[in-house]
Amino acid sequence: MDLHARCSLHNHHESIMFADTLTLIIATDRGLGPEPLTLHRPKAALPFGGKFRVIDFTLANCLHSGLHQVLVLTQYKSHSLHKHLRDGWSIFNSELGEFITMQSIATSLGRDETMICSTS
Repeated sequence: MDLHARCSLHNHHESIMFADTLTLIIATDRGLGPEPLTLHRPKAALPFGGKFRVIDFTLANCLHSGLHQVLVLTQYKSHSLHKHLRDGWSIFNSELGEFITMQSIATSLGRDETMICSTS
């Protein structure tokens, strides 16, 4: 078997292996280091190189690794991140079970518990 055929076979097995894998990306951090930049958005939504955002590196890695079921958990001032994911990452085919979706995590004040709120 030549190298191209082996790579094709490996990629096919890899895509089958990850077909039912749900990937969680936790994008809840406000980021105290770049505080002037994160006053109005989380670190994951910071612009990078023009139209890209920091989260695009992670999402591109998921895409190239065959992980096509992605749940992004957001919390801190996540409107711009939600908009970026909705407008820039609508490339997955839902008929094949592929998706990138977001869930807001709301933290109760004065408590240590966290609840997940649907944004759909």
